[in-house]
Amino acid sequence: MQLPPICGEGVIKSWEKCYACSNKDFTVWKNQSGATNLNFKDVLKLCSDGETRTLNFKSKDNKLYKGKLVINDEKQIVTIA
Repeated sequence: MQLPPICGEGVIKSWEKCYACSNKDFTVWKNQSGATNLNFKDVLKLCSDGETRTLNFKSKDNKLYKGKLVINDEKQIVTIA
């Protein structure tokens, strides 16, 4: 079991539209930043390693690109292309 990066004690659960900590202080939307192939294992990797594998993203103008979700020093999730 991987602990959430913010509280360090909750449990990551999969919901209809997001993955979230049971303590409600960490949420990753299933389409976070336009991600098209984000899964539960990616979120667990994000929690343990601070970044996901390379994912597929779709921009607002429907252009496809590859990148990673990363947790920055402020404990925010950002996209690195």
